[in-house]
Amino acid sequence: MAEFAKLREDVQKRGLAAKAAGQRKVSREEMCKHITAYSAAELKWVKYTEANTTSCGIPTEVAQQLKQVHSNTEQTKEKICAAGPAAGRRAAEPERRARHLAAADAGNHQVG
Repeated sequence: MAEFAKLREDVQKRGLAAKAAGQRKVSREEMCKHITAYSAAELKWVKYTEANTTSCGIPTEVAQQLKQVHSNTEQTKEKICAAGPAAGRRAAEPERRARHLAAADAGNHQVG
């Protein structure tokens, strides 16, 4: 459970950093750095969850939810990090992802 919670906290921390960057209306390049860091932390959490569903008692639904959220994060990252004027910056996206994770409330499950 400790590792799961540690990874979740890292995702939340990086999500809040991305949200703050979006509120400051940072450049697309800086936002790309934030969403990339968020995505990397999220991927670690997803991999840990998938690898430990049985041994830690993590519900399969939680792993599936996290995987879907990460897929959406990757799509957002591609849009934010793409070069050119058509790419646009969707700064609210990391905030929405963070809220979705909080709503999923994966941390309330008792895990090993």
